Amino acid sequence: EVLNGVELEQSNKIQEAEARLREQEAKVRRQIEEEPRLRAEEVTRRKAVEEALNQAAQTGLTYLRNQQAYTAGQVTFTAPAVSEETWRPPAPLSDDDVRELACWQCGASLYSVAQFCWQCHAPVHCCNNCEFRPILRCKEAQGLTSTMAQSAQNHCEWWRPPA
Repeated sequence: EVLNGVELEQSNKIQEAEARLREQEAKVRRQIEEEPRLRAEEVTRRKAVEEALNQAAQTGLTYLRNQQAYTAGQVTFTAPAVSEETWRPPAPLSDDDVRELACWQCGASLYSVAQFCWQCHAPVHCCNNCEFRPILRCKEAQGLTSTMAQSAQNHCEWWRPPA
């Protein structure tokens, strides 16, 4: 009788484990069946979010394009006077032509003859501090196409402080 009781207890445990296994298998099957629908819903939701963000970005760009100038802190970036298609390199500035400008990085007041900003030590004579900053043809002609090269000090003879 003792052996039958142990066998009966083991049999019950086995049956309970098999029942739990069947429940888990059914749950996994339901998840597998629902997965394509859930994935499709997630993809649709992500596309809607991306479209909303894209629309917001396009609206912001349109707004900025319609402005005469965009001012961030003390620094003012204005659209170039000539389009990129008709851009021609200007004559170099003379050594006597000293202009006041704002640092591209911190907005501190500087003179165009300074090597580095007195406040943040950013280079003054670089693409980020140039009137022709938005014109790609200028950077390509000088071989300054990387962001790092544009923020580093360079010796471009066409450099002009922002107007």
